[in-house]
Amino acid sequence: MKTNSLHIREVTSNDVELLKNIMSSTFRESYEILDGKEAIDLYINQYFKIDDLVRLISQKGSHLYLVHLLGNPIGYLQLNEPGYQSDLEEKECIEIQRIYLLKEFQGKGYGTMMMNWIEQKVKTLHYSRIWLGVWKLNPKAVNFYNKLGYQIFGSHSFPMASGTDSDYLMEKILYK
Repeated sequence: MKTNSLHIREVTSNDVELLKNIMSSTFRESYEILDGKEAIDLYINQYFKIDDLVRLISQKGSHLYLVHLLGNPIGYLQLNEPGYQSDLEEKECIEIQRIYLLKEFQGKGYGTMMMNWIEQKVKTLHYSRIWLGVWKLNPKAVNFYNKLGYQIFGSHSFPMASGTDSDYLMEKILYK
């Protein structure tokens, strides 16, 4: 998909280093101020291993996409179909497990373009609902999803560099 020079494409095994770099950069930008450099380095080394990313890319029901602007990577996202989701296992929904943009591109409409692209993609896959987890201590993100029509329907815990934290679970019904 191309929108105003924004290009979203599925990750291939040739992209694994690029994927690791954008995952590490966006995670560091999002959480280093809270957990510190050392804790974030440990998290990245534990959860963003090349071998694990290669396996993830090859999973049939998990889809990773790189987001480029004018040919440069600025973010990524991960969609999970039933059987590959982190919490829910309902047949009619897709999980957005990860959606990240580099900080310098936030607040410029690219996140909304990514979410619109996701909704169209989910509809073509014939799913009626999208859900995601968003950190409870990130009101900017919670408000962003609310403005796009997502509603809080629960919560769950997730591992962070310095321990365990909590997400709101948010959903949007695309059609009934």
